[in-house]
Amino acid sequence: MQKVTALIVAAGNGTRMNSRVKKQFLLIKDIPVIVHTVLAFEKSEIIDDIVIVTAKEDIAKTNGLVKQYGLNKVSDIVAGGETRTDSVRNGLMYVKSDFVAIHDGVRPCIKEERIKQVVEEAKKYGGAALGAPVTDTLKAVDGDEIKSTVDRRNLWQIQTPQCFDTVALKDAYAKNEGLTYTDDCQIFESRSLSVKVVAGDKSNIKITTEEDFELAEFLLEKKE
Repeated sequence: MQKVTALIVAAGNGTRMNSRVKKQFLLIKDIPVIVHTVLAFEKSEIIDDIVIVTAKEDIAKTNGLVKQYGLNKVSDIVAGGETRTDSVRNGLMYVKSDFVAIHDGVRPCIKEERIKQVVEEAKKYGGAALGAPVTDTLKAVDGDEIKSTVDRRNLWQIQTPQCFDTVALKDAYAKNEGLTYTDDCQIFESRSLSVKVVAGDKSNIKITTEEDFELAEFLLEKKE
């Protein structure tokens, strides 16, 4: 039976949040954001174990939360790197499963059924990611002047989790040493490997700003 590891990336500093507390440790319903996120994977029947990547100085704090909330699937808590790409690379060293589902630590509204869908598609195609079609009108802008309208028919906003065959992803990382990517689909694509897009929910937001945090509060309250 093919096993799946969730790799939760939470090593960012959250500089765009106007807060002294890192966004992954902000409280929603008296529970830290990172705990909300990990709980979704803890409860998922398709996830076998969880690796958390966090800043070196936050390892002890994160370990304390894992124990406090009984997150028994967490097998390792490891230090991140300078960039997200470096952090994922560090985390991958601890992944021994057949597939790895990489997820942003500050996407706490992920639904368990979406995790399952992405993993199942990755098992069929080798790689899969959640996403949502772009619905707003898009413009190409030069300075503060609109130059043209962008055709949005084939444009999607890609989310996480993004799930991949572990051997293939590790190989892609090894062959792209020193390069930086915005997500893991991009590094998979760089090796001419295909990624299946799975329709997700717009509620699966990444907390980047104060407005995102307020929306996440509302969505998690509604979920309960």
